[in-house]
Parts: sequence; C-alpha cells; structure tokens
Amino acid sequence: MPRYRLDIAYDGTRYNGWQRQPNDPTIQCELEQALQTILRKPIEITASGRTDAGVHARGQVAHADLDIAETPECFLRRVNSMIPNDIRIRSIKEVDPSFHARFDAVSRTYHYSLATLPDPLQPLRWNLPKPVDSGKLRESAVEISGTHDFRLFALMDPVLENCFCTITESRFETLSDGHLYIITGNRFLRNMVRRLVGMMVAMGAGELPMGSITQTLEGHPPIRVPSVAPAIGLVLERVLYVEGGH
Repeated sequence: MPRYRLDIAYDGTRYNGWQRQPNDPTIQCELEQALQTILRKPIEITASGRTDAGVHARGQVAHADLDIAETPECFLRRVNSMIPNDIRIRSIKEVDPSFHARFDAVSRTYHYSLATLPDPLQPLRWNLPKPVDSGKLRESAVEISGTHDFRLFALMDPVLENCFCTITESRFETLSDGHLYIITGNRFLRNMVRRLVGMMVAMGAGELPMGSITQTLEGHPPIRVPSVAPAIGLVLERVLYVEGGH
C-alpha cells in the first residue's frame, strides 16, 4: 500500500496533545477518524513527535499508509472538509515506503512566543507577568546549546532511559511587543522546552542567578525549575529530514 507524508498545522488549545487517548480529544484521533470515514477501514498515523496538551504546530509531519483512489490534492480537500477548523493538513504527497516521520527526522525546531504587551489579536503567546531583561534572556539561551542530559528539565517517562539531546540552535529574538525563543535539536523530552523557557524567564526577571541552567545540567547541585511556561506559547515550527531524502 502506498505511503504518504502529511504536513499538518494545528491550534492545540482544546486538545489533549497529539497522541490518541480513549476519552480525550487529540489531534491524532481527529485525523484518524476522518481518514477512516473516507477510506472505510482503520488507519494509523505516525507523527514526527507527540506534542503535549495545548501545544500547537505549524510544521508537524506524519506518515500513513493509504489506499487513495483519487489525486492527493482531491483527497486533501476531502479530509480537510471533515476535520475541525483548528486542524489543517497542508499537504499530502506519496513518499518511499521506507519513510518514517519520526525515525527519519534529523531535527525539530520549536518557537516559543512571549508577550510584554498583550494583544488580543495574537492570543497564542505567554503574557509575561513581570518585566524581563532581554540581554539576560539572550545570555541564558546560550547555556542550552550542545549535547546535554536534560532529564532534570523533563516530565519523566519511567521507560525512558536516554535523556541526552543535542541542541544546535537556542536563541531569543527581541520583538517590539515581546520575545521569540527559537530552539532546534535532534530530539526533545516531554515538557523540556517549557521548563527551559520557565527557567530562562526566571533568570531574565532576576529571580534566579545567571548560569542556573548550566548548573542544573551539570547537576551540582541542580536548581529547581521555578515554573513551567504555559503550553499556549509553544509551536512545533519545523521538522527536517536528511538532504535528498523525504
């Protein structure tokens, strides 16, 4: 059966994350139900990663094995007409049967938006409760780059043994009405980005000393993350695959 790559965007506000759950609305459930209705058989979608409850995506990638009797463009329109408006499949294209949305990904980029001037027309941002020093934010972001054991910045999965992630990009951009944090890595742990942002904001507000992230990563002694940034500001922006690949 042909394999298709799906590029997906969604507002995760009212969903309990990507992964299928029996009694809660999720992105995976909505998509699989629509596909099953059209194709009249069970369909399983595999994503590049599982976004948490309330987290959004502009560049989620998934794959599914689909027996489509029409052009991908026509099929795309049919599926989008059957799913909620806060989820959109942006493209569907046939790929090599060996393509795997999760295991073939070489990097994932997340954006986290923070507002210093709340704007009701841009609601998917964390409205910061107090002023932060933009210079301290930029300085704190540098501490994250490289390969580290991020277990102290994650909501731990008891079966997860390897907590090492390689971060190739970690930086803040200062905007006229807030800040944008950009982070790229080979993998991310559950709640990891939100906990990192929470600590950087605490450093930027003077609640924690500079170097707190480095101290925690090195574990001597670790500093407790004072707060976890809310899911509302986090977006899976982009997933990249090997050059010349899928």
